Amino acid sequence: MTKAKITNFNTIEMLVIGIVILSAVSLTFDSDESVQKEMEIGEINGVLSLPTRSSMDSLGLDDFRPGATAEVNLDAWPIESGICPICHSKPTGIMIQGDVNVTNLNPIDSGGTIRIEGKLNVTHFQEHDDNSMILREWLMIDWDLAEFSTQWDVFIEHDPPKWAPSNRYDASYITTESGSTSRAGPVINIESLLSNVINVQGCLPNSMNCDGENRQELNLTSTFVDPREPILIDDMKEWNDYSLIEINNTNTSNLGGLRNLFEVQDKTTEHRPFCSMEPVPENKMQSWSINGDSTIIAPMNIWLTAIGLPSSSFATTDGVWTEIDIGDKGCGAFTDASGDLILAISKQ
Repeated sequence: MTKAKITNFNTIEMLVIGIVILSAVSLTFDSDESVQKEMEIGEINGVLSLPTRSSMDSLGLDDFRPGATAEVNLDAWPIESGICPICHSKPTGIMIQGDVNVTNLNPIDSGGTIRIEGKLNVTHFQEHDDNSMILREWLMIDWDLAEFSTQWDVFIEHDPPKWAPSNRYDASYITTESGSTSRAGPVINIESLLSNVINVQGCLPNSMNCDGENRQELNLTSTFVDPREPILIDDMKEWNDYSLIEINNTNTSNLGGLRNLFEVQDKTTEHRPFCSMEPVPENKMQSWSINGDSTIIAPMNIWLTAIGLPSSSFATTDGVWTEIDIGDKGCGAFTDASGDLILAISKQ
């Protein structure tokens, strides 16, 4: 029997500097009351160290040496969407907004150290069926970091629907005197400071020398509040099929190595282009056949449960991966053998 291969999002997953700040959507904490009380995230504050090339590149800081520090001061709100043409139920989720200040930036081609003050806006929606199974997900990460600004949008169609029980990661953490710690993978230590405050310390993915104690790359404190009424947001991205547009130019490059998410086979002319932006014939497009046997795409790894973002891993099937370059922007889409959209990514 073939062992399943776990494929991470490389560039997309290293948007972890944004994703990692998404703290618990629904966590339960011990209190003095006999009944535990469900609360939701209200604030996230702390520091992220960026010691690796991939963590720097995730912020668009390609021109700087690894070793910068990102200080975050963020607010969070529950959200819902009232406009979704493809939905059967109202998508709900979380929005994170606030300041991200990056310091200790050392340019590769010159001396000195600089500082960049920016804004972060993250929204994460999920659509559920009547059995609380996840049907679809939308993730948007918008960095406003001066000339290094970028926006990523991700859409995932779960077919069949994804089961996501609230305690699905319990086995991944070991209970300690002060809280819990990750059983495997990057070191993540979770400590309850107050009945509504937790502190998360540890290491980012692909870390070389982090042990989570003497050398930390992640130190975030999350404050939880009583449930609030969700904010209505109606600007969710729509992904349209542009198969009727004839684009003959190839050699796409704007999405980097995202195609390596999949077990890429030969190039194909059976393009299945989906994009949140409208391309024109002068743009570039190319496609590859995908072998989906025993491949699991894991855009949000299990370690993120320390700060509560639901998993979005899913198993691929045979299909096609199509990329479109639109100026310096890009879209990528994975469609199954029936031509249905399963995963879409855009970079602006």
